[in-house]
Amino acid sequence: MSRSEPEFQKKRKNIGGWLRNFWVNLLLVLLGLLFGVFFPDWGKAIYPVGDLYLALLNMCIIPIVLTAIVSGLGEMLAKGAMRGYLKHIVAVYLIAVILGASLGVLAGWAGRPGEAMSVEARKALGKLMFTSNSGHMEEKNTQGGMTGFVRQAIPENVIKAMADGKSLAIVLAGILMGIALGLSRSEESRRVLEVTKGVLEIFNRILNWVLYALPFALFSLSATLTASSGWTIFSALSRILMLAFTCCFVMCVFYTVAIWFFTRHPVPHILSSLKDALGLAFFSNSLVAMP
Repeated sequence: MSRSEPEFQKKRKNIGGWLRNFWVNLLLVLLGLLFGVFFPDWGKAIYPVGDLYLALLNMCIIPIVLTAIVSGLGEMLAKGAMRGYLKHIVAVYLIAVILGASLGVLAGWAGRPGEAMSVEARKALGKLMFTSNSGHMEEKNTQGGMTGFVRQAIPENVIKAMADGKSLAIVLAGILMGIALGLSRSEESRRVLEVTKGVLEIFNRILNWVLYALPFALFSLSATLTASSGWTIFSALSRILMLAFTCCFVMCVFYTVAIWFFTRHPVPHILSSLKDALGLAFFSNSLVAMP
């Protein structure tokens, strides 16, 4: 029994490594796209698998984002370490935002992704955008500009913002809660911080379990995409995707070089440390990869 148990754990670790591998996930996406083209009825039928997975993923991600911000910020303030990090955090954030926005504007101006788009491609893209936003039309904010942006960032109800997945409102609520807990010196606040760290650890463990099913969810969602829209949607998005991936690659190279310059860690070590976050962001979104 003692000999077989380490062998079983080794096999389980190897299987888990394959399921979390970037190239395995990419292969399942490509297979799902082909499956949806050749078997459109089956491609639509397996959509609930991906939909249920997204719901389960959101169930984990939102508590992780909130508790990570609250516990991290609160602990730094409580230990007095925030003063030394604050300038660096603000500087890095501003540089990243300005760089990303400038690169996106430059790529859009130089590439002009919608200029050569055919009528069929525009119809397919419009259909996809309408389908994606149809469930949120009633929540559309009538205010535009900076006022509308700030209004969306302030949640009227924190629980409702978490239920709706409003990332900006969740981040703002987490920052305010973390600052309030960090500045408080009471024993109750310290206990709340400890509970928050415990909740973060629990949901991180659940997320690690959930990510083992990511390849199957990607297969389901990609099969549903081609089963519903066919290859037309890719001809509509090909130029946009090429520009987006090029910008992402440039940003990744810049950040890797910046991390190497300030830490002097070997580049392979940096890429190995970031591979899970980068892979998760590639196949989902930034909110999922944030923790």
